Amino acid sequence: MNDSDIKELERKKTKLLNGMTEYMSGGNADVKSEAAELSRFWFSEDVRGGDKAFDAGYTAEDVKKCDKILREFTDSLQKLGVAASQSQILECVKSAILNLNKLNESVDGCLIETEQREELFEFIDFAARRSGLQTKEADITEQWREW
Repeated sequence: MNDSDIKELERKKTKLLNGMTEYMSGGNADVKSEAAELSRFWFSEDVRGGDKAFDAGYTAEDVKKCDKILREFTDSLQKLGVAASQSQILECVKSAILNLNKLNESVDGCLIETEQREELFEFIDFAARRSGLQTKEADITEQWREW
């Protein structure tokens, strides 16, 4: 992956994580959190806009866990370098998907909804193909994905 690819992955990840955070906040448009700021984001009445009844089913801590999984995924691909084999790249994909499955299961499937599913797939597929994965398979996550 080159610098441009890495910037694009960061953009995609930030969009995904911000969407999760915004939904968790009850749609409060004033909540704008970059991925790097997630550690300062607290799931409180103020963040939720005072809607005590709203419960997204996950917390800011779960969003941070998702961020960590995605960072570990891209870090593992970068460590493989340009000589990465197809099986090594797919092993990184598999590991990320299995970790996302566990995380989503821990919050009863609330973290990864339709929009997040599409954005996660796009992020993972982009990273894997930019790292050298060559496949005609349309969905490289399907065999492991439970969301």
